Amino acid sequence: MVQKPYNPSALETWKKYLRYDPTRWLLETNDPSILLWYQLDIAHRPEDAPGVIETRAQVLYSDPVQAIFAAQNGVGFWGDVENLAQPYYNATVWNLALLAELGIPRTSRRARNACEFILQNFLNDDGTFAGLNALESGYLVRAFGYFNYANDPRALRAARRLRQEVASYETSVVALWGWRAFTHDEKIADAAKENLERVLRNLQGLGANIFPQFEPRDELFFLRVLAEYDRVHDARAAPLLDALVAKQNERAQWTLERDLNAQLVTSLERAGEPSRWITLNVLRVIVKLVAQK
Repeated sequence: MVQKPYNPSALETWKKYLRYDPTRWLLETNDPSILLWYQLDIAHRPEDAPGVIETRAQVLYSDPVQAIFAAQNGVGFWGDVENLAQPYYNATVWNLALLAELGIPRTSRRARNACEFILQNFLNDDGTFAGLNALESGYLVRAFGYFNYANDPRALRAARRLRQEVASYETSVVALWGWRAFTHDEKIADAAKENLERVLRNLQGLGANIFPQFEPRDELFFLRVLAEYDRVHDARAAPLLDALVAKQNERAQWTLERDLNAQLVTSLERAGEPSRWITLNVLRVIVKLVAQK
C-alpha cells in the first residue's frame, strides 16, 4: 500500500485528540527505543537519516537489549533448545519479537543468528514451525519481516502457510501483524485484505493495554495493525478508537494496564504507571488516522 506524503501540519492536527501535548514527557527518557520510534513514526524521519541511524545504534546497547542478549545461547536460541515458545514470553519466539519491537538494527548479528537457528532447525517443509501454534508463528513471522527476511524463500513459505492457520479472531489479528512486511507477495496481500474484513466484522476488544503487545485482543494492538494497513479510519473501528482516546489522563499519558516483567528476561515499564510505550503506540495510531483523512 502506498504511504501518503507526510504533511508537516500533522504534528499539530493530531493534538486535537489529546488533552495535552505529551511530546516533551515522551522524549524525556533515556530509552533510545522510544526516541527511535518517535523519529520514525511520529516525526517521519527517514531510516537513513544520521540521527535515526545513531539512535538505532544506541538501542543495540540499551539495558533491555543487552539483558536479552545476555540470556541468549551462543547458537542463537533462548531457554530450551527444543521449545521455541515455552515458557511464554521468556523463550526464543518472544525475545526475537521483542528485539524487533525495541528497534534494534535490522542487521544485528545476534538476531540473525536466532533467525537462522529457527529456520534451519524448526521450519517444516509445509511452512509450519515445529512445536508452534498459529499465534506463535505469527509473532515469529513478524520478527522475520523486521530482520530483513521478507524476500527469503524460507520465511516467505512460513508467511504463506499462515493463510491456512487462521481459525479465530486472535489468529487473524496476529497473522496480519506478521504479514505486513510480506505483502509484496500477491497471495499474502490477498489474504491480508480478506483477513482485515473478517476482523473488522467481528471486533473483539477484550484485553488490557500491555507492552510488549503479546495479547491479540488488546484494542491498541489491533488499532496498530489497522494503522499499518492504512485502515484505522474505518468507521467500524471508531468505538475502539474512542475508548482508547478516553483512557488518557490530563497530561495525555496512557497507563500500562498489565506488564509481563515477571516472565520477560528483562524488566520494562511497570503496570499501573503512565507508560511511554503505550503513549507512543497511541500516537502512532493517531498520526496514521490523521494522515488517512
